[in-house]
Amino acid sequence: MKNYFFLAIAFLLSAALLAQNTGPILIETQQTALLLNVGSNQRVVQSYFGKKLPAEDYTQLKGGREVYLTAGMDNQFEPSIRMIHNDGNPSLELKFVSRKTETNGNITHTIIQLKDPAYPVEVSVHYMSYFKEDVIKTWTTIRHEEKKAVLLT
Repeated sequence: MKNYFFLAIAFLLSAALLAQNTGPILIETQQTALLLNVGSNQRVVQSYFGKKLPAEDYTQLKGGREVYLTAGMDNQFEPSIRMIHNDGNPSLELKFVSRKTETNGNITHTIIQLKDPAYPVEVSVHYMSYFKEDVIKTWTTIRHEEKKAVLLT
């Protein structure tokens, strides 16, 4: 009986950590907010960008467009990235892995890790928010570990 108790506690803690890691991602400045959500399909979407709202209003915002659209799967017309793998396959699907946020005074750096489930490709989407200046900048880092070169467009 004691083992079941510890197993149940471990399960609840891991579920809580997973929920905390995949919950809403709010990036804010003094007057602006950017809300990202992780969908049930593990894709990260931008649910809101605009004037800062009261905290409870963000819980109502769901859906939106993916933050880093990929070609070869669902998005053929406006992809952020298209990759042809060394086996000739042009598909790329980026699913949420983790997020990390560091704050240093006025500046907050949020990194969202995305990974393809079939190929050794990882994309880090960075958001740097400058609270007082009302500026949010973003960039990506793309990494692959395929045995041969890939083609990015």
